[in-house]
Amino acid sequence: MIPVVGLDVLWRPLNAACVHRPEIVAELAGSPLGAPVTPAMVAAVVGHPHGGGKNVPPGARVVPWLNKADTLAQPRAARELTELLVQTPWIERAVIGAAARPEPLWHLVPRPSQPVR
Repeated sequence: MIPVVGLDVLWRPLNAACVHRPEIVAELAGSPLGAPVTPAMVAAVVGHPHGGGKNVPPGARVVPWLNKADTLAQPRAARELTELLVQTPWIERAVIGAAARPEPLWHLVPRPSQPVR
C-alpha cells in the first residue's frame, strides 16, 4: 500500500486551497484549520488508522511515497517526515522522491533496525 504525500504542502495553510479534505486532516492531526502544515502533522495523518492506515489489508506492506521533493526549500523537512513516519509500527519504510524527474527515487528510509529489502 502506498499512501502518497505531495511535499509541496509543507508550510502551506491547512485549508481547501492547499490540502485535500482539510477538515479531516485537521481532525486526524489534532491541528486547527489554517495552521501551517508541518512534517509532524503529515506524519500524524499518514500514520493514523483512519488516515494513511485506512483500509490497509492485514499483512500489507505500507510504504508512504513523499513526492515532489524537488519543490522543497527546506529539504531536511522531508527527512524529518520520514523519520516520524517510520516510527509508526505498521509503516515499513518511507520513500522520498520526485516522480516527474528522470531519477524519481531519492531516498529510501527503513524503519529503525530494519534491513532494506
